[in-house]
Amino acid sequence: MQNVTDVMVARTLTVDGKPTSLLDLGYTTVGLDDNWQDCGQGPNNTFHAADGTPLVNKDRFPDLKAMVSYATAKGVQSGFYTNNCICKEKIPNMGPQAARDLQGDAKLAIDAGFTAVKADGCGPEHALDAWTDAFNKSGVAIELEK
Repeated sequence: MQNVTDVMVARTLTVDGKPTSLLDLGYTTVGLDDNWQDCGQGPNNTFHAADGTPLVNKDRFPDLKAMVSYATAKGVQSGFYTNNCICKEKIPNMGPQAARDLQGDAKLAIDAGFTAVKADGCGPEHALDAWTDAFNKSGVAIELEK
């Protein structure tokens, strides 16, 4: 992710004879997609603790907050992909555990400083109204995409 950020801000392009970056051209956000999860380490082979805290693969992503801060310091926003296709959790759609997991994922996104969140069809957390409620309760403005 830091390499992607560096590429986004590097003025390696030329526009009208001037060195230009992707950021200069309006590309403002990098996105952490799938594979951040520590698959199978939670109850029932999930990537969430019983309290809904998401379990992050620390070998791949030792410090999400530092990663986001790195991008922010360079003027780039960071997006977060919450649902997963890699782990394939089998929790009933928006049942009690899925609701705890959604709250945990929202807290992780807020605590790490992500400015955008994408939730889609690879996991149980599809309900945009539940995501909206979680972020509205936090008071943090986050772009939500499905």
